[in-house]
Amino acid sequence: MSDDLKRLRDAIDGVDDGILEALNRRAKLAREIGGLKAGQAYRPEREAQVLTRIKEKNQGPLSSETVALLFREIMSACLALERPVTVAYLGPRGTFSERAALKHFGIAAEAMASASIDEVFRAVESGAADFGVIRWRTPPRAQWAARSTSCRRRPSRFAARSSCASTTT
Repeated sequence: MSDDLKRLRDAIDGVDDGILEALNRRAKLAREIGGLKAGQAYRPEREAQVLTRIKEKNQGPLSSETVALLFREIMSACLALERPVTVAYLGPRGTFSERAALKHFGIAAEAMASASIDEVFRAVESGAADFGVIRWRTPPRAQWAARSTSCRRRPSRFAARSSCASTTT
């Protein structure tokens, strides 16, 4: 191995060590914040603020979308330390609905396959799932939404809305 290659690999190892330390420091802070929250730990408005700030601050060479995906996963993993988010979605594993759920909530979310839209809504209403991801068609294109249905214990809210094309990356 050349001296230049070894030097660069050692530098990457040092950066990786710093990233690991920063991730664990962030996770500890997120857990502290979780202890101060009442009710649902997932706050889509806060996630949107963080992602917007990160995208604006990014100077590359990674694209802002790549950086946002990485931070979404970091936030998902930190949220799972408090209490994992359970997301019901329409269809079996491997469907666009599952991909949309995991794209929005991160891979640390517990994804729950549902056989019908009614089953997705029942899972949310019963508390078996925190959110539901359904697909509906509105001309001229299909849209996805992660949604919690209305019931006495939980207010109705939309967590995400994006074009079908953006969920298939």
